[in-house]
Amino acid sequence: MIRLALSLCAAAVLPVTPQEPLPPALLPQEPVLKGLQATNINLKSPLDVFAAVFALLPPEVLVMPTENYYYWQLFAGGREIRGNIRLPSGQREKGTLCIGYAEFDEFPDDGGPAPEISESQYLKAADGVTISCPTPFSSDVIFRGKTVRFRFLQIDQRPLEKSQTAPGEVFVSRTCDESGCRFILMYDTRKKSFHWILDEVSAAMDHWHPILPGCTLGRRTGFLLWTDKSRGNRRILAAVRGASVRRNDWFDGPFDQLADNYADQTNIRKWMEDAMPGLRGRIDKWGYLTDSPTPERIALNPYGTWESMDGAVDFLRKAEESGDPLQFFAKTGKNP
Repeated sequence: MIRLALSLCAAAVLPVTPQEPLPPALLPQEPVLKGLQATNINLKSPLDVFAAVFALLPPEVLVMPTENYYYWQLFAGGREIRGNIRLPSGQREKGTLCIGYAEFDEFPDDGGPAPEISESQYLKAADGVTISCPTPFSSDVIFRGKTVRFRFLQIDQRPLEKSQTAPGEVFVSRTCDESGCRFILMYDTRKKSFHWILDEVSAAMDHWHPILPGCTLGRRTGFLLWTDKSRGNRRILAAVRGASVRRNDWFDGPFDQLADNYADQTNIRKWMEDAMPGLRGRIDKWGYLTDSPTPERIALNPYGTWESMDGAVDFLRKAEESGDPLQFFAKTGKNP
């Protein structure tokens, strides 16, 4: 077995019950430094990387992000690799999973050399991967004699209270982002725009620092939130760090973490087609284009980006001055 720092994930990956105190997580430096010295893995071979990661997983893991990505960090060959094993809804039932990863760039804007590793591949029976789905929220993956059960997070899809919903708004779904924060996706049928609301059950996933009255910044995630005082003080995602978007890290926002396991219930296709009539008849129930030669999903990112604290404050002030902050956020981002 390749001995890498990823072996840390073998301890207590499943959440304890809400009544029990949650322990802190520890990432000691020693195994990371030892892992960086590992040279017996071809980091440009997705199958080799999958074999290394899979060998170090415990018998059961919990996939928390709601687009069914199981994220991990790998230290080998003098590099930090961040990636995921994904068991997509609609594909895992057909025996297919995907591995994707890239060399992590800690300082993407310093003008240094670009990362050299970025790979992805779909794996199936021909690659030695066998998948069964005993329940809609679990998959058993067998590879080289080892079985790992992947459990998928179940989220109560209850809508918001009426006091937190504006006229013309409809509840779409509750999701869990790769940052660990949970969000509520809403759609405005009058303005034909989406917006993301922080689900307060996940507020403890960050330390929210006030930067303006009614506006907070997540120190860990970089999520910029605007408080909608007219609707029960719900907190709307206004912007994310530009650096996170450029390097596609865990804090680029919830646009790529839809509630895939609840697609029949949320009916995301209906609202995408309503917002973008040109998509009618061209997307499946998960929001993937059916006329694209490669899997291509419609992104729902109605929020802006910020590069500095001064820029973030200026962005929020302009949103307030616009008279309609939600539309300002949507138009600043890539919302349809």
